[in-house]
Amino acid sequence: MQSAILRASLLFRWSRVYSNARFSTIIKQQLTTHGRERLHILSEKAFRIQPNVWNYRKLSSQIMGSEPSTINLKALGENFVKKVPTMEQVKLESLWKDSTTVVIFLRRFGCIFCRQSAMEISKLRPILQKNNVRLFAVGLEEFGYEEFVEGKYFNGDLYIDIDEASYKEIGYKKYSTISVLMSLLHKTARDAISKVSRADGLSGNLKGNGLQTGGTLIVSDGGTKILMDYRQTNPADHVANSEILKALGIAEDKEDGSASNTDPKQ
Repeated sequence: MQSAILRASLLFRWSRVYSNARFSTIIKQQLTTHGRERLHILSEKAFRIQPNVWNYRKLSSQIMGSEPSTINLKALGENFVKKVPTMEQVKLESLWKDSTTVVIFLRRFGCIFCRQSAMEISKLRPILQKNNVRLFAVGLEEFGYEEFVEGKYFNGDLYIDIDEASYKEIGYKKYSTISVLMSLLHKTARDAISKVSRADGLSGNLKGNGLQTGGTLIVSDGGTKILMDYRQTNPADHVANSEILKALGIAEDKEDGSASNTDPKQ
């Protein structure tokens, strides 16, 4: 019982990051329904909700995407995306046609974790430009992109997926309402909550599709090879900048922040 109360308190802590009373109400409803009637604590890190069995550790490993990429780049490249703000439609393959490309697939434009990670990866743009690497972000839906652009959360070209086609082709997982709440109890989420709560001027909202996961895809010049296929483990997760540079073969100079390409991996 004490464990259940602790987990509930963590959920309320997350809701305070958003300062959203409606979300707090949703959490109360979920805990009332699933906490008292159907939620069984199996251990400190595993949960089961009946009649549909849901194991937190199993779900986490499925989303992790640590296995070699199985993405069909040719099929993925045929999908269309819309460029913001003109909404011109282009094939996804055009993003990596002439240069190695880093593509960030966002969960949701209003997601505070997505905004924080977009700001973090934007710090790499000068280094990437020096090494002829392009940086793009793709959103799941048009809803909320204006606020995302106005907030200047991402320093790069922004696109919007059409009918979630690219997300489906890559195979990014989707949460259920309960599993997305439970995923926020993971240490990664708790650490991210603590980080964004201290960030000046960073805010988010709960508008739009909050059940989709995203990730980071790095494709070599001409689409000949996938250098990174990173998939979120939970809504707060994102790949570290150091891992992106490592996948690109770019060694950062710690003294002046510049970088050199030591292994293009073409």
